[in-house]
Amino acid sequence: MGRVYTGRDPLTGRKRQKTGTARTRAEARQLEARLIREAGTGQHRAAGNKTVAELLDAWSEWRPRKGEIAERTMLGYRSLIEHKIIPAIGELRLSRVDTATIDRFLAQLSERGTRCKHCQHLVRIGQPPLRAGDRYRPRPGLREREHPTDCLRGLPMTASAVRDVHAVLAGAFKQAQVWGWIDHNPMTLVTRPAVKRADVQPPQVAQAERLIDTAMARDPELGLFLVLAMVLGARRGEVCRLRWSHIDLDRGEVLVGGKINVLPGELRDEEWTKNRSKRRVAIGPAVVELLRARRVEQAKQALAGGVSLSSDAYVFSHQADGSRPIRPDGVTQRFTALARRLGVQYRLHDLRHFLVTQLIAAGVDVRTVSGRVGHRDGGRTTLGTYAHFQAAQDRTAAELMEGLIRLPQATSDGSGLPCATRRASRLGRAAGRRAPHRPRRPLGPRPGRRRAGPPGKRRARTHGSPLPDRRRLAARRRLRPGAEQAWLPSR
Repeated sequence: MGRVYTGRDPLTGRKRQKTGTARTRAEARQLEARLIREAGTGQHRAAGNKTVAELLDAWSEWRPRKGEIAERTMLGYRSLIEHKIIPAIGELRLSRVDTATIDRFLAQLSERGTRCKHCQHLVRIGQPPLRAGDRYRPRPGLREREHPTDCLRGLPMTASAVRDVHAVLAGAFKQAQVWGWIDHNPMTLVTRPAVKRADVQPPQVAQAERLIDTAMARDPELGLFLVLAMVLGARRGEVCRLRWSHIDLDRGEVLVGGKINVLPGELRDEEWTKNRSKRRVAIGPAVVELLRARRVEQAKQALAGGVSLSSDAYVFSHQADGSRPIRPDGVTQRFTALARRLGVQYRLHDLRHFLVTQLIAAGVDVRTVSGRVGHRDGGRTTLGTYAHFQAAQDRTAAELMEGLIRLPQATSDGSGLPCATRRASRLGRAAGRRAPHRPRRPLGPRPGRRRAGPPGKRRARTHGSPLPDRRRLAARRRLRPGAEQAWLPSR
């Protein structure tokens, strides 16, 4: 075993040494030289015995302090670290992790990296997952069901979830290289999983009206929520956070800023939106009247409950005084039940796509549309993600192109056809039958006729020579056999 002194720890003051094992004297000399070189270049900070689990623990503590990451996102990363990464490769030493190992791990996740929700709960409480055909009760008191999938082997993991695992490992190993824990980052060459772009089909105008009418009849609160989601182009968390202090009914304006975030055991009111922006959006008279009616209804409920409705109350709340917002995931469940009842397969977020698509189709400039929905990249996301194909607008584009250029008019006598075909058609009609075939004369210049062009080598080569005229031969080959050959000009 070789050992090199690398100084003292700046925090604890303890001596630090870098060690290695060699089997022969020659390997020991090579090991000593390598340890001295690493100590001289600052690589002695690397801990050769540290594992992937220790790296992920250190990274998960460091990453939130860096900032620029949502707490909900970090919770998802910690869940992946605990349930996916550490059980598979957590015990590996950092020095033994290479690109091939990470590629195989991500491939296994894509093939069988997850389980159904019931089996995930079983694993959390220490019970084994179920196989296909096993009998189980979803909850106590319910009838037994047959388990449809083999969760003991595992189910394919979504591409977006695999990309999240890749993001965690890429960030952790990059920071390990910065800390000096590793010499080479194996994640630089790992293949990043590809995610197929979702085929989003926003509702048409008639379908959107049907959604609103049905929701207003069955659940007026959900109906108003859908109206605001369509008109404002806001996300569900942004609509849930709307307070009466954010709405100016006299001027017809709504301040969209912040969101309601669902965290374990709490609803958090965050001041900023997803892209850390606030926007003031205009609304029409019909929406203003709906909001006035909602305010009167909330005031009646507060009076019946013996409380007062403050000016800072939430627009959507199940509390009499409007002090607590509704849950965004609860709104999604209510909308999903409504869509299932109507037999449509729309998501709540598709209403945001509906707004962008309809406004752009109506001729509203992209800058205004992107500002209304809260995009800060000048319209790139608005056009690339939220604007969808409209058949009616495509028909208008086709008619516009025909109006810009003058096109030939096709008639029964073939006058709208191309020149060559039209001339051949006239020759055929004049003869009353297919144009007679003119026999081809021998290729090359005619006897006694001098070829045009400058004198010299070219004239001496072609005059009176049986060599073919390349230009005429190419022209003959381009023509189709038939009537077109009858009007081939001779030279």
